[in-house]
Amino acid sequence: MATSPPSAPPGRMDGRAVGTLLVLCGAIFLEGIDVAMLNVALPAIRADLGLSTAMLSGVVSAYV
Repeated sequence: MATSPPSAPPGRMDGRAVGTLLVLCGAIFLEGIDVAMLNVALPAIRADLGLSTAMLSGVVSAYV
């Protein structure tokens, strides 16, 4: 008769799940930093490209 492999107790994560969670949280954090830096750069982008304020929303949408 085959037995099932040992698993973590209910409510606990194994090492692989914790590692995956940390990588995903780091990626989400870096994406948020990226968008924040874009918002800081928008005035310079507007001046360099001669865009209207309405066109800046297109720049943000394209970047994100």
